[in-house]
Amino acid sequence: MESLAEVDEKDFEDALRQDPQHVRMLRILYMAFGGGVLLFAAIVIGLFYTSVGNAEGERHGIVRLLSSVHLPMALGLWLAAFMSGNFFYSPGNLKRAVNMSMSTLSGLDPTPAQKCLFVIRMAIILRIALLEGVALFGIVICLLGANSGALRENPIYWLNLSSTGVLVLSLALTFPSHPRLIELFRYRFVTTRAT
Repeated sequence: MESLAEVDEKDFEDALRQDPQHVRMLRILYMAFGGGVLLFAAIVIGLFYTSVGNAEGERHGIVRLLSSVHLPMALGLWLAAFMSGNFFYSPGNLKRAVNMSMSTLSGLDPTPAQKCLFVIRMAIILRIALLEGVALFGIVICLLGANSGALRENPIYWLNLSSTGVLVLSLALTFPSHPRLIELFRYRFVTTRAT
């Protein structure tokens, strides 16, 4: 077996069964990404309830400006995150990813099924990183609003936390499990071969 195109579902399932660390590592990544963002959001919410900041004109303007930037940025990055799979799993990019996995996994002599796992893991991390970046930006805007008092004056700025909600929802809906990774393999590797 020389290429990813030759990996069948049984080989992939065997690779998952032989090394359960693949699923465990993805679960840890999901919890780290989600937990860090949720902890930061909780700190900002706590700061809001303990601060007595007044809405200063200049800082209030920064919160308004950043909020107006956040919406198009969030929409663009959400689209990029959810479309990254289509881009990442294209034949040319799969070949580059396999070559990169070979240099990253040098000395380990991975099987083609393990290479598929590596490619899936890289695509998942890319998607989550895009979602996390915009979520953190929204939380920082709320932090500035809590410190300046802008959130008290204009509670609509709390909508900047919606990007955190999108991240958490995405993490919850795609939390890794053996069946979910097998389904992802079927969708990204098996069905693309058939078309």
